[in-house]
Amino acid sequence: MLQSLGESLWAHQQRIRFGGLPLWHRMSVITLAGGGVVLHSPTRLDAELKEQISHLGKVVAVIAPSWWHDLYLRETVQAFPDAALYGAPTLVRWSRRLPFTDILSDSPPVLWKGDMDQHHVEGIGLFLDEVVFYHRPSRSVVLADLLFNISQSDAWLTRTLARVVIGPYPGCRFARLYRPFVVDRRRFRASIERILEWDFDQIVVGHGAVVQNGGKAVFRKAFDWLLKR
Repeated sequence: MLQSLGESLWAHQQRIRFGGLPLWHRMSVITLAGGGVVLHSPTRLDAELKEQISHLGKVVAVIAPSWWHDLYLRETVQAFPDAALYGAPTLVRWSRRLPFTDILSDSPPVLWKGDMDQHHVEGIGLFLDEVVFYHRPSRSVVLADLLFNISQSDAWLTRTLARVVIGPYPGCRFARLYRPFVVDRRRFRASIERILEWDFDQIVVGHGAVVQNGGKAVFRKAFDWLLKR
């Protein structure tokens, strides 16, 4: 059930529905050099998945990178009660019943500072204050909803609705639905440029196909509409 995506990085997918749109939801699983496992945007757990994760090591942290990626946080925290829970600012502010350890920002906590960098994307509303991660060992950018990568392998309904909500496929894209909610283009552009400073080759999207190589060029192309103005 876990798919290897490179050094110290795995992923698991399951189907969900977002506003009627059937999508794959991806959880990234990171093993830290100092020991321990981090779950990014957890999916629903079953016994087999929990066992596979446990074989990688003890789960020490759970990351909720955006307000929208909170579906399975409670059951994940219950399954791994010793794990610290980190959330994006808006999610922490609105989900006070969840036992958050800390708020995600541009500064990585000591726990994964040696393995990952991170950036809090600014300049966009609609609860889209996502925190993006750069996993250095695998040279991967790990996303929640900043980009979608719908492909021919997705369901017909997904591809059909995605043309309206996200944009044409195939292609890794910033959702068309989100563009009106870019409230500060200067700050949003600065965030995108900050991410492009990282030395990444792979893009692990929260929804859709993983971009396995050439990720920096793909990422830049997805934001041509922003960077060229």
